[in-house]
Amino acid sequence: MRRLLRPLLLIIFYFALACLLTWPLIQQISTHLPAGTDTLLHYWNGWWMWQALAAGESPYFTPYLFHPNGLSMVYNNFALLHILGFGLLRPLLSAVAAYNLVYLFNLALCGLSAFWLAKTLTGDNSAALIAGVIYQAWPHRLTQPDHPNLMSTWPIPLFLLFLYRTTQTKRWRDAILTGLLFALVGYMRWQLLIPAVLMGGIFLLFLLWGKLDKQVLVRLLAAGLIGIIFLLPPILLFIQTWQAAPTEFILEGEELRMQTDLAAYLTPPADHSFFSRITEPLYARYYPDRGSRSGFSPYLGVIALGLALIGIFKSPRRQMLPWLVMAIVLLLLALGPTLRVMGVQVTAVPMLYSLAGEFFIVRLLREPDRFNMFLALPMALLAAYGLLALRQFAWWQRCRKPLAAGLAVLVVLDYLVIPFPLQAAAVSSIFNDLAQESDQLALLNIPVDPYKSKPYMFAQVTHQHPILQGHSSRYPQGAFAYLESQPWLFAMLQFDQIPPKFPDVSRQLADLAAEDIGYLVVNKMLIEPGYWADWRDYLIINPLYADETVDVYTTMPQAGVDFDFEVEMLPGMGIVKLLPATTCVNPGAVWAVDVAWGTAVPLTQDLAVKLELVNETGTVYRTENFPVSAWPASEWPQNGLTWGYYALTVPADVVPGVYQVELSLHSIDGTIDTKERIEIPITISAEICENGMLPGTADPVNLSFGDEIKLLGFATRQTDDALELTLYWQGAQHMAADYKLFVHLFDATTGVMAAQYDAMPREWSYPTSYWPPGKLIDDKVLVSLDGIGNGRYYLAVGLYNPLSGERLPVIDAAGQPIPDNRPILRTIELDR
Repeated sequence: MRRLLRPLLLIIFYFALACLLTWPLIQQISTHLPAGTDTLLHYWNGWWMWQALAAGESPYFTPYLFHPNGLSMVYNNFALLHILGFGLLRPLLSAVAAYNLVYLFNLALCGLSAFWLAKTLTGDNSAALIAGVIYQAWPHRLTQPDHPNLMSTWPIPLFLLFLYRTTQTKRWRDAILTGLLFALVGYMRWQLLIPAVLMGGIFLLFLLWGKLDKQVLVRLLAAGLIGIIFLLPPILLFIQTWQAAPTEFILEGEELRMQTDLAAYLTPPADHSFFSRITEPLYARYYPDRGSRSGFSPYLGVIALGLALIGIFKSPRRQMLPWLVMAIVLLLLALGPTLRVMGVQVTAVPMLYSLAGEFFIVRLLREPDRFNMFLALPMALLAAYGLLALRQFAWWQRCRKPLAAGLAVLVVLDYLVIPFPLQAAAVSSIFNDLAQESDQLALLNIPVDPYKSKPYMFAQVTHQHPILQGHSSRYPQGAFAYLESQPWLFAMLQFDQIPPKFPDVSRQLADLAAEDIGYLVVNKMLIEPGYWADWRDYLIINPLYADETVDVYTTMPQAGVDFDFEVEMLPGMGIVKLLPATTCVNPGAVWAVDVAWGTAVPLTQDLAVKLELVNETGTVYRTENFPVSAWPASEWPQNGLTWGYYALTVPADVVPGVYQVELSLHSIDGTIDTKERIEIPITISAEICENGMLPGTADPVNLSFGDEIKLLGFATRQTDDALELTLYWQGAQHMAADYKLFVHLFDATTGVMAAQYDAMPREWSYPTSYWPPGKLIDDKVLVSLDGIGNGRYYLAVGLYNPLSGERLPVIDAAGQPIPDNRPILRTIELDR
């Protein structure tokens, strides 16, 4: 019983430490999950694996993602040991609590495994305790809460422990366990095998140096063979994956972005419990190109580094040398292909990663920064040897246990990142309702982008309907085939948050319904507020359900249920929505209106719309006719829904005042001419309308780009590093083309280009074909000034058709053409 008491107390200690390090996760174990979208993915992985096995199906193909074709999961990164624990606990706990408990237990095992390794090597409980605490509380581990299969590295210390025992005891039992633990590393995550092989190789080199024994060699070969045999399934899977898509295993851009800044080793985590106000801006400076991943901290720690240095200088060389070499190699690899110091790339320094990169296996880890996760073990062991070296001092011997405990507390405080980032494990209540439906109709989530689909997969665990997207570690060839084959879906895929411009809404919905896609889910949390309001307008129909997170729509709308006529223009046909672009317009400008039409019965005749500009006395100043929609009315079925986009040019000589636009409907053959007139009031003003009013900080220019776009004004803001340019555009009519913007900064004397910018408006997010006529559109552009010398420069802009490369002709406010169709907005003086 006493033999079991110490291991039990150690388990309790490291589990309690895991709860402290992740506080308040244990307090909210059934309601919250560790923060990050990858958590949602790993949660789904556990659900799907057990779902498939319970149904007697292969988990390596799922019909739940990328409906209607499904998705091969051969390329997916399953954390099998986490999934095993998750499945075993689910019958006893809620799924969220089961996930969190497995998470905490794996974190505790990290400390426990490092303790056992250090205890075996040092023979000292205090040294082992401090090693376990350092390894478990390692900042690079705790600043990646959504990577459980990367942070759960506890099999590696155990693998090294039994590797050591095999060389010392020569027992077959230890050799077998070495092989099994090596395989276990691979089943946690196959990429963990790379550092395991590297660390094991260095450790073994020092263990066998000068005393190679035939018995030991035979047992080591047996251990390797056992490991390979048990790893055969993932090895074969890897070979298959490699043959299919070898380039996807290495992301060269990630290698440069996800390297380690040298200064970060001495900087506490960005979210440190005590120093975040200081460290957060430092990490933003170190990693300006990483975004949300800038917080992955490689911090070594003051206490850990101090103890490690004592261990290096005061411990026997044979004991500490393998761990020192291991630490140096891992640190140099983590620095990446180029040295980065305080956010600056120093390309002149040769780096180990560039040399090691010649060996393909090293680059399979994909991100050099990940080597910092494994740096924890040699640092923990060097610190353990440092603590052991303190035994020579009498003052240490007198207070050994309290001092060791105090150092452990200081290590925790040095690394502490609480409150641990959490996210609510909640989904909209509509998904519980959908779970009750017997029909397995699929859901189309908006935005369509599959790279945003982890929250959709998390919701799928509740509603259990197929979805059209999904996430995989690497997408197999053809995964996007259905999304790319449907023009409506492909437009959503291209423009992300923006609704497509296809007018025939009900026909597009019917195509989805024919593929058993029953619902559209607009995820408001992933869409800017202005855009989800645009989706509500574009889809025309009323949502079946709406809350603060989602709007849910049917793909089989019915008149009188999902939409109603504001005005019935013909029996069973009328206007569902009417959206004027503006209520004020200037003489000579274009006024536009979008009309959503609906049917309760099929139509057989083609229809046209008439717009008339009428004053208060009934005098008609302008008449224009349009097809009712790009989708001919004769093809509209029962419950049809479509948009008509109309633009009326106001005469340049019209007298300012209050007018109305009358909208009426007639058939192309003249047999129908409705008496119903829709009257839309507008104001024609000689002054600038509110929709064309520039902010006070803007400089007016009034440039015309062809007859389609006006540049009303611009504003600039200059720093040492960049020039921020805000352009204020106005569409003069509906556009079919998506024009690209160019911004040139060129030397005022020589004309040599110094900097340029080239993209669609709003960083590709708002193509010109989506611009409603008359609306003021602001477009912010950031032009980098890095590497540009002091002097005088011209700032110029223009628009061109990306298909032909032709620039739009530019006319100034006086009606004169601009040379080169590249108007100069301002002279920029650089004097830094």
